[in-house]
Amino acid sequence: MSHSLLDDPRLPDFLCSVDGELASEAQAAGCPHCGGVLHSARYARSVRGGGTDAINDYRASFCCAQDGCRRRITPPSVRFAGRKRFPSPVVLLVSAARHGARPAQARALERTYGISRSTLARWQRWWREKVPGTAFWRMARTQFISPVDPTCMATQRVERFNATTTLDNLVAALRSLAPVHDIRGHA
Repeated sequence: MSHSLLDDPRLPDFLCSVDGELASEAQAAGCPHCGGVLHSARYARSVRGGGTDAINDYRASFCCAQDGCRRRITPPSVRFAGRKRFPSPVVLLVSAARHGARPAQARALERTYGISRSTLARWQRWWREKVPGTAFWRMARTQFISPVDPTCMATQRVERFNATTTLDNLVAALRSLAPVHDIRGHA
């Protein structure tokens, strides 16, 4: 696995475009709680990791305009991995490399993006312990003909989408995982 896709200058714009589509879909659907109109309530996000400065941007979010509801709705994102401080592509590819048969490449990516061992250990626990118990995972695992081992979901998603070869494949893998990034219990 090469991290050349992470260094591709087109990646930030591509991810922003997909996030824009996800945000537009969420806003057009209205408030899932009361059906009210959603107004923009975006907030600043900054991420860590070398070469990802262009991803530092605003996270799309909405607030219901209906009196008595006013709930915040934050659509899925392919740029931001929930509350993680690293961009989604880094979280996915480093987790997959670390769990797979490429520990040397994983260490190189960890050094390049400044990921500590404790951070990587949290990511691994999150993939292994939190994700398999979610409604997202129960639905996602039915999308594949052969079963996906929940203990190595990041690796298998990268492999099944061939996410290390083209930006389209990487974004397809990230898009399939976007709902899982907002699962609490990770850092």
